[in-house]
Amino acid sequence: MLLYRRFPLQQPSSIYKQFNRFKSLPSIKIVQSDKNSGLVALHILDYHHMVMSHLSNCDIYSHIGSNQCQRWFDILSRIRLEHTVLLKAIAHHVRDLPKNTIKFLRDSKTVLPIFHCLPKLHKPNRPGRPIIGSPAWITTRWSILLDCLLEKAAVPFALKNSSALITSLEGYHLSSSYILCSADVASLYTNMTLSKLYDIIERCSDRPYLVTILKFICNNNYFMYGNNVFQQLDGIAMG
Repeated sequence: MLLYRRFPLQQPSSIYKQFNRFKSLPSIKIVQSDKNSGLVALHILDYHHMVMSHLSNCDIYSHIGSNQCQRWFDILSRIRLEHTVLLKAIAHHVRDLPKNTIKFLRDSKTVLPIFHCLPKLHKPNRPGRPIIGSPAWITTRWSILLDCLLEKAAVPFALKNSSALITSLEGYHLSSSYILCSADVASLYTNMTLSKLYDIIERCSDRPYLVTILKFICNNNYFMYGNNVFQQLDGIAMG
């Protein structure tokens, strides 16, 4: 249930105070909507149900347990060890990497990403878009490096942005009878098959260690909601 409240015309400072009082209610969750459509106020239980509609899908997500449980501590130890091993392996290719890459990767943190949802006000029944913000997880800096290296890969069927589309279309003569179509893929990121993704990266690059980095990132896609840790089993994180 979305909650809306109309404030009477008052001075901005008064409206700000009323908004803060409204925001401080323990039963209210105020979040940014998808597509930057504005702020949305939800009952905390409605927001929880929105989140769990995603996390309850056992084909995509696995519940690990509390962030203080022994199982999670064991997993974290294993991830740190993998990080160290990968760091040593990538050091052999330091000439192919940007300057200070090893130091950049060595300073990786282990702050668990946080799962949250952005309500899609433009869609029927207002579903939530899952977001996993990971500014300081152990795979974050590896992701930044991989993004930098993959930018150099030539992929003829992919466009960087809408400007690239315009530039590409300028090379064609389009008559008035042509129709340009676009498609929207539902849950694109979580529906990516990782095995196919690895094959594509391997074929598009002459650097085999890129797939090794990608596997480390995708296989350690852990995050937290509340005090519980989850793992995304397939697809790539959206955040």
